[in-house]
Amino acid sequence: MFHANAWGLPYACTMLGARLVLPGPCVDPESVLGLMGSERVTIACGVPTVWIAVLEAFEKNPGRWKFGRPHSRRLWRHRAASRVDPPS
Repeated sequence: MFHANAWGLPYACTMLGARLVLPGPCVDPESVLGLMGSERVTIACGVPTVWIAVLEAFEKNPGRWKFGRPHSRRLWRHRAASRVDPPS
């Protein structure tokens, strides 16, 4: 909880009555994707280095994790915060 997204996120979730899902010490891509799928996460926040690794794991095994409903067009949204955006 030491990056920009975490400074206000727990407070905002509590004030809005949202469920807050935290990965604990397991921030490897497979654990994050598994948690997002099992908890049906709709909005996720994290640093770009985590999202780059998550995207790489997801692209290597596209059928391994299921998100959203079959008729849903948007699977999930994410927010990233960093000092410098990674090169695209």
